[in-house]
Amino acid sequence: SVKKLIVGGEQLQTKLSFDVHKSFAGNVKIYNEYGPTETSVGCMIYEFNPGETKRLAVPIGKAIDDMRIYLLDNSLQPIKENESGEIFIAGTGVARGYLNNTELTNKKFLTDPFFLNEKMYKSGDLAKFLPDGNIEFLGRVDDQIKIRGYRIEPGEIENKLKEFTGIKDCV
Repeated sequence: SVKKLIVGGEQLQTKLSFDVHKSFAGNVKIYNEYGPTETSVGCMIYEFNPGETKRLAVPIGKAIDDMRIYLLDNSLQPIKENESGEIFIAGTGVARGYLNNTELTNKKFLTDPFFLNEKMYKSGDLAKFLPDGNIEFLGRVDDQIKIRGYRIEPGEIENKLKEFTGIKDCV
């Protein structure tokens, strides 16, 4: 009875999508959604098409209604064609910031240079535009990793380990 699957949270591998599609005898639509918690959890979406998808991972798509996705360089300028840039998210689904954490809010929620008096969220994710206008996720700009949906900062773990007597350094 399942006709649609909406997945997100981790990079969706194309092989897995093919396997799932085949297990439903081709009678299921698979949507790959992207969006960090600080924005609409699904601020971008891509419908998997087994006849067209040739990449190792399924693209993360295009912005949903009322959201804007920018791929920007370190100077907050739009990237050139065939370049990678950091994903910035703007629009009605963007949070106002982090509760009781002004420093992190100011670091991650920046003034949108393209829309007056609006904020955009600096995701820390790298991506590039595909020729059809969809976006391909490439990885992180920092060392942050996700394990079972939880964000892990290796630097924080290193700092805690260094607090133990006898540990001088760790990587």
